[in-house]
Amino acid sequence: MSEKIPLESYEFFTRHLGDREYFGQKLGLERISKILERLGSPEKKFSSVHIAGTNGKGSTAALLASVLSQAGFKVGLYTSPHLEDFCERIRIGDELVSSEKVLKLAQQVRDSEQDTLTFFEFTTVIAFLYFAEQSVDMAVVETGLGGRLDATNVIHPLVSVITSISYDHRAFLGNSLQEIAREKAGIIKTGIPVVVGKLPEEVLRVIQDEAKSKNSFLMTAHSENFPSDWTLSLEGDHQILNASVVIEAVRLLNQSGDFKICSEDVKKGLAHVVWPGRLETVSEKPWILLDGAHNVEAMKIVKEYLEKKLQGRRLIVIFGDMLDKDHEELLKEIAPLVDQFIFTAVENKRATPVEFLQKISENFVKASSCVIGVQQAIESVLKSLDPKDVLLITGSFFIVGEARSWFQKKKV
Repeated sequence: MSEKIPLESYEFFTRHLGDREYFGQKLGLERISKILERLGSPEKKFSSVHIAGTNGKGSTAALLASVLSQAGFKVGLYTSPHLEDFCERIRIGDELVSSEKVLKLAQQVRDSEQDTLTFFEFTTVIAFLYFAEQSVDMAVVETGLGGRLDATNVIHPLVSVITSISYDHRAFLGNSLQEIAREKAGIIKTGIPVVVGKLPEEVLRVIQDEAKSKNSFLMTAHSENFPSDWTLSLEGDHQILNASVVIEAVRLLNQSGDFKICSEDVKKGLAHVVWPGRLETVSEKPWILLDGAHNVEAMKIVKEYLEKKLQGRRLIVIFGDMLDKDHEELLKEIAPLVDQFIFTAVENKRATPVEFLQKISENFVKASSCVIGVQQAIESVLKSLDPKDVLLITGSFFIVGEARSWFQKKKV
């Protein structure tokens, strides 16, 4: 029997639902398939694009949703994680689902729940119910973890997308890139075209084999296909490739016959998308940057971006991450640029202890200190931050979310 989540208030609901997230990942489609069927199969009532990948899938989803909205379609967007508020995960156009609607839909899910759903399964069912209820023209759906056994993999999309593949979540997805690729390739459906970003050769072969076995047309996106006279609102060279993936996905949607998106809609959609917490500047002087670089490949992107931008300025990094991450490799990636680390942690059972982060990094960082609490860490740094200094807050979306909330309130 399912443990019933209390619904006295939105805050009470999200707190108790969050309890299911701690070490609670249980991959598989059986539980979500059963409850969706009991709820009338809402996932079958809207068209969709399904997006997987180690990095870039959230940005790509936001870019595609912006393009489709620009073209006049009613577009649902389902992404994870959220930065500040649970409602960020589910939106239509620029409007987040309301907390009142979340509670109402949660009641439907809870009343139909027989086997205890995971945090992500419960959230996914809410999203699909909402998109069906609101009669969206298209839902852009980002996977949570992997692909093959991810809760979102019950949809039957018009186009599948795999943005990138690198090491992350090894306990669930495998210890080799080929194993991880096979899990991500699990979103490919028979006869449904798939777009991929820049992939290592050994990984691309895995995706090609899966696409061939499913009789799915495979299209590879290239940064060179991004028009030189177009602008992109998101920072970083990697976003050019994500935008190129979107351009190819739009091409395939146009070929499907159900959606017509012109070039001007694509251009405007890419130029106006907002996606917080990804190379996001929250202060110009001093320059303060937020990025949820939670794996080595993501941190490499941040490093390459800063190498072009620092121009000799001092870099201070507030860093905190979760227990299941490659802490040492993450820190080693960015450390050569960093003058001082401040290790911190959010109030979360999965947060890595700050003393542990300091200990494992003592042989390769120039200077470090520990400050418990993200707000306290920010305040301690700002007291001595020179206008020419650069402050990067990174390591996990939990850290970035708390930091962003603080800056929103303070309007630094």
